[in-house]
Formats: sequence, C-alpha cells, structure tokens
Amino acid sequence: MSFEISHSLLKQVARLYNIDSRGLKFEGGFDHLFYGYSIKGKEFLIRIKTDMNLDKKSFIQIKAEVDWINYLAQNDIPVSKPQLSCNNKYVEEIRIDNKSYIVISFSKALGNYINFRDPDEWNDTLWEKMGEILGKMHSLSADFVPHMNYKRIEFEEDIFLKYDIILDHEKDKDIIELYSSLINWISTLSKPKNAYGIVHGDLNWGNYYIYNKTRFTLFDFDSCCYNWFIYDMVILIWSLIWEKPVKSAIKVLQEFIPSFYRGYSKYFTLDDKWIILMPDFLYFHDFFLYTAISETINAGNTTEDYPSMLEIIRKRCLSGESKAYFTHEEWIKLFTTS
Repeated sequence: MSFEISHSLLKQVARLYNIDSRGLKFEGGFDHLFYGYSIKGKEFLIRIKTDMNLDKKSFIQIKAEVDWINYLAQNDIPVSKPQLSCNNKYVEEIRIDNKSYIVISFSKALGNYINFRDPDEWNDTLWEKMGEILGKMHSLSADFVPHMNYKRIEFEEDIFLKYDIILDHEKDKDIIELYSSLINWISTLSKPKNAYGIVHGDLNWGNYYIYNKTRFTLFDFDSCCYNWFIYDMVILIWSLIWEKPVKSAIKVLQEFIPSFYRGYSKYFTLDDKWIILMPDFLYFHDFFLYTAISETINAGNTTEDYPSMLEIIRKRCLSGESKAYFTHEEWIKLFTTS
C-alpha cells in the first residue's frame, strides 16, 4: 500500500528547502510520493520514499542515482536536476516514529507528455532527437566512473528477477518456466564496456516531457542500474508497441527505428551481435514487466489498470509475440538502413 505523509513530516521536509509546508502540493505517486513547490516562479518536485526496510544500502543506492543524474546534467543531457537542501545535501533522511524517509528535490520538467496524435510532435525529427539523447547517454556511460563509496546495482540484483518469490507458482507455472530459461540465457551474456554500463533503466515514453515541441527533459531515474545498452533501448521500443497487433507494431517499428538509430549512432553504435538479440531482449522484457506489475498489484496498488495490463503482457509471454516482428537479419537491416 502507498504510505501516508503526516503534517509533521511535511513540515520537516519543507524546512529542508526553506519553504512553507502549505506551499507543497501533492502530485501523486505510490512507492515514491511527489510534492510540487515553486520558488521565484521556478517549479520543483520533492520525492519522498519510505519503507520499513530502508537501510544504509537504500540510502547509498539513492546517492548513487543522484551522482549519475548530476554526471549526465554536467554533460548536457536534458534531465530534471537534483537540488541541494539547506544542509547542502542532495539526499536527506528524516526519521519519525521508527520510520525512515529519504527525500530529494528535483527541478520540474517543463512541458507535458508527448502527444502521439500531433504530427508536429510525433515525427521523425523527434525520433532522431530521442536517439541522439540515448546514444549520448550510452557514450557517457562507457566513460562513467562511479563514486568510490557508492555505485548502482547490477541488473541481476533487481528484485523483479526474483520471480520465484513474487509470482504465483500455481497460476503462473508456465510463466515461471519460461522466465527461468530466459534468466539462464541472459546470465550467459558478456558485459563488454562497449555494450554494458549504467543506464536509465526505465526510459519509456512516460518518463520524459517535451516542451515547445522540441525540448526534452528526462526524469525518473530510480531504476538506473548496470545493464546492457540494447536493453535500455528495448524499453523505449517496447513501450511503443506492446498494445498493438503484430502488423501495426511492425509498421511502427519500420517508421521509428531508422530515424531513432540515425540519431543514436551520431554518438554511439552497437555491434550487430547485440542488435540481433533485440527480439530476445524484447521477449525478456515481457516477463520482467509481468513480474514487476504482479509485485505492484500484490503490494496493493490499484491506482492504474494494472490487472488489464498484466493480462495483455501474460498473453505476450505465452505467445512469444515479441519474437514475431522480424527475423534477426531483418532487425539488422532495419538498423542499418538508418
């Protein structure tokens, strides 16, 4: 269940940023709650995370997240930048009644979510620009040196890979068997510097805003981790097509990928041996999300239509739809025609 924020906690949070708690406006959230505020006409968000099991490792992981975001900002990636508190800290911890709350403030992204029905926004210029941003991010990742005292987790440490704990062994028996084989497969992959590094980890189309039809701002980096660059790309592509019939999805991919990869390859390129794994990673992502959404439902989040989404993804898992779009050779051709 999402947690409650007491008035006394909000007052402490407000003091950290020298604002009046009455100026904090609830913006939503679940495992994180977000409150908006403004200073001299500029908009900001405060992210508050709590968990009875928060420990030193949790605090270190969030400091590592902020370290990565600041590195991107310093290298001209358009991100929502962390803001220092009155204590000159990016990450603050508040303890009340034996509960720990981790607090961060970010600049608020300008604009709104992409309007897919507006051809002035949703077009090959935008696709190429998004490719440029992700390509530059992966290029920076290849050279990124984490802080000596904190580093983000490796992908295999993610809780959602612990499907045997989260999923129902009776209802999800077939899912578990297939997912187990995919995890065995992914564990055999190499992790070269030109294909593996710290990534956003959840760069779907809901985690950035566009302003004035041209200006991007990326946010929601709390899933950042060490992962394959191709998988970071997969998440973006998957979020475009997961609800579409196969023929419609193929059409979208044929339009999107050449422009996207044209932008991406201005800063970074992936060897063909990773591109041919695109359908395998797409298929893997079906199972990863099935487990993630199952865990969210188990925790009591009913704010979105997760049961319906879960059923769609379940069908994708059992049908192998992600492997039906193109052959390995067709995937390579799609990227090389950019």
